Amino acid sequence: MTPRTNTLVLGLGSVERADDGVGPALVARLTAAGLRDADLIAGPRDAAWILDAWSGRPRVLVLDAVRSDRPVGRVMRVDPSEGPFVDAAGASTHGLGLASAIELGRALGDLPERLVLVGIEGGCFELGAEMSPPVRDALPEAADRARRIVEEWTADERREVARA
Repeated sequence: MTPRTNTLVLGLGSVERADDGVGPALVARLTAAGLRDADLIAGPRDAAWILDAWSGRPRVLVLDAVRSDRPVGRVMRVDPSEGPFVDAAGASTHGLGLASAIELGRALGDLPERLVLVGIEGGCFELGAEMSPPVRDALPEAADRARRIVEEWTADERREVARA
């Protein structure tokens, strides 16, 4: 995919695995809402795929289901670009893929300047199951948070261009 913008919204997950479909569901919701200041793609949990998708992008927003001890349906924001990404602090259900991509990107010098994860705490990840009601009910809040982050990044970029 040829980038249109400097911002990538990356939805991770599998719609066939209930709450694991959060990332693709949020990408679909943001696309339907007409979010234009970012490139939106959904994809797999593979670290190599994630690294390739965000390569050269200064801003990446990851949307995904998370698994921790928080209540199912809770929306959270994690900024893994500040230091080592610790799975236990609200990690993706694809922790190894995303965590590995983050740490490999850091080691290779190809970590986005701004990297944020917006996640929804999942509870059911069974193959063939439907998304749980608390997760489905949290999609609008998570989409709104994602939209606001993209808008903030876009405003920052416009200010930087105006100063140049």
